Amino acid sequence: MLQAAMMMAVALAGAEVGAPPPFHALPHGSQMLYLDTTPGHYSMWQTHDLDGVNAVRAHFRVRLIGQDKKWIGAFNFSLERDDRLVRVSITGIAGKPVLVVQMQDGKASAPKEDPQPGAMWIDEEADLAIDWDQSGHATFWIKSTDPNAPLAQALAMTLDLGGAPTTFSISGSTGELEVMSLALGHSG
Repeated sequence: MLQAAMMMAVALAGAEVGAPPPFHALPHGSQMLYLDTTPGHYSMWQTHDLDGVNAVRAHFRVRLIGQDKKWIGAFNFSLERDDRLVRVSITGIAGKPVLVVQMQDGKASAPKEDPQPGAMWIDEEADLAIDWDQSGHATFWIKSTDPNAPLAQALAMTLDLGGAPTTFSISGSTGELEVMSLALGHSG
């Protein structure tokens, strides 16, 4: 089923969308992050300090998808509030070069997936922008830095968290995610 979704993701690579609003990073707020997660295990980085913040910017790539009998490689950039979450999820299968990029929302235990996923390649660099307001409307925008890649045209979606987020997290399982630049700040 995931392989069929991957092929559909390549065919449905997003239509052109506008750029995210201007961004102003917090002082000393930019960092790098590397999640190198053993197959079958889980890693997470998170912050609960979102006071005065309404945007995140990241430049990243998935370096490797590992192989496990039970778990596929998966990476998430998430906003959470109580038991709800909104996120961009990137999944793949070991040995396959295509990754599925989906927006998801709902309860943290069972998020609903975007019916029209995007696609990207292993080692493809991409930019991610997440902007939100106090009512919980969060816009996710993801675009490849390679003009010839499947995600060369941005994929964007606005999801509703039902109130201002309390947590931003990056998680990974069964693979390697390199975030070359991560900044929290203000947009608009």
